[in-house]
Amino acid sequence: MRARTALQHLNEHAAEQAFDIAWQFIRNTHDIADEFVAQAFIADEIMRLLDNGERNRIRLANRAIAAYEQAHPEGIDHGLALGHICR
Repeated sequence: MRARTALQHLNEHAAEQAFDIAWQFIRNTHDIADEFVAQAFIADEIMRLLDNGERNRIRLANRAIAAYEQAHPEGIDHGLALGHICR
């Protein structure tokens, strides 16, 4: 039971960090009509990835970002995205 609790804690920690990374990137590089909807999308995608066995916070964040961008291509601010990468 204790090992399961520790594993759940690690998953929660990875999910929190992945969400923070993904949300910061999306918020800084996209025009977002509804922040709640965007945050819910990112959280749902991270939970789906966790359910499929992914545990790495960077891969979780990157895959959540990619899924968001695929689902919302109209919201990408290419000027901000390029400026963010080049800085």
